[in-house]
Amino acid sequence: MTTEIIPAVREKERTRHHLFAGQTGEWIRLIQEGRKKKDAVLTSWLPPGKDRAFWENLDPELSDQVVQRAQELMLHPFPQILLSDYREFCRSGNRIRFEEKYFARRQMLTAFVLAECVTYKGAYLDKIAD
Repeated sequence: MTTEIIPAVREKERTRHHLFAGQTGEWIRLIQEGRKKKDAVLTSWLPPGKDRAFWENLDPELSDQVVQRAQELMLHPFPQILLSDYREFCRSGNRIRFEEKYFARRQMLTAFVLAECVTYKGAYLDKIAD
């Protein structure tokens, strides 16, 4: 039973992500191959930004979504993870406060890296460095 549920859960997670909504063909194939090789962050298996052939041939709607999301996030500072957030986890085992900030930072970083790869103009490098 467990082996039947896991692929269904992974498929649900993949289709839930906003970057995959309505995407077909080569993009989905690349995503699926990357997920099979390792359960890792999206950017760990995509080509670098200097691979212009890949990034310039993305579906224009997807590219626009990536850039729009990064532009929205440019207006917000990265959540600051405090030592006390981490210490709360060490003391109580409650990871919620730390994880919320950590995952928000990671999602923002991913959005900026993807947008920089799509545009390749340096507009997101400061946010990536932050």
